[in-house]
Amino acid sequence: MSRFAIIPAKFRSTGIPGKNWKLLCGISPTERAIMTATDAGCFDRIIVSSDDCQILPTTWDWLERPAELCHDTTPMLDVVKHAVDFSRILIARNREWTGRLDREDQDIFAVLQPTQPLRTPAHVRQAIALLEETRADSVVSVVELPHTHSPDWVYTIRPNGQLERWLEWYGWLDQWLAHVPPMPTRRQDLKPVYIRDGTVYAFWRKTLESGSLYGQVCRALVIPPEDTCPLDTMADWAEAERRVRERELTHA
Repeated sequence: MSRFAIIPAKFRSTGIPGKNWKLLCGISPTERAIMTATDAGCFDRIIVSSDDCQILPTTWDWLERPAELCHDTTPMLDVVKHAVDFSRILIARNREWTGRLDREDQDIFAVLQPTQPLRTPAHVRQAIALLEETRADSVVSVVELPHTHSPDWVYTIRPNGQLERWLEWYGWLDQWLAHVPPMPTRRQDLKPVYIRDGTVYAFWRKTLESGSLYGQVCRALVIPPEDTCPLDTMADWAEAERRVRERELTHA
């Protein structure tokens, strides 16, 4: 099998202009993603998908993304499919890989979004190892939500202004939900809940060919809160810079 890293690095962005290429503590998020993929030591090739190849060096597998895949509304799935199709060209060019064509469905891909500057090579290696060991369709990184954001404690407001638990509002629509459990009164009774954080998405080629990044069986790679941060606003950017500097000082 072959392993590919895919780094989607569109130049234009809305929340933070040019954030994938904007210098963060002297290194752009895209360059950080490339460095992390390289240092992980588990990829045959690194594919960087961008809409402005004039700013790119020529030492990596740069893939010029067509304009129709550069809109804010473009699904990530379409961008990834474009890069995965390109991987077949890379395989065809490499004589050493020609014997692997009959096992193409076993190829592994990992999407490393530049918007996670705290990603480490260890995170990437863990995701690939988990995918190979479990033979799940995919592995997705997640981070635990603070207890204050637990759905057990979330409310909604009805059109008439009535305050109601979110689970009660949703429960009447769900024919499989027999009853709404009582609201926990203690923090210790809350069940852990998680959200995807974008550190890594790992999957097989055959998973993507089924029409999804996730497939039927998706395993979670839990990322510690100190190793993840959003990068959507300038406040996020400032916090990411602070944490990157703090990490650099710690490891200096």
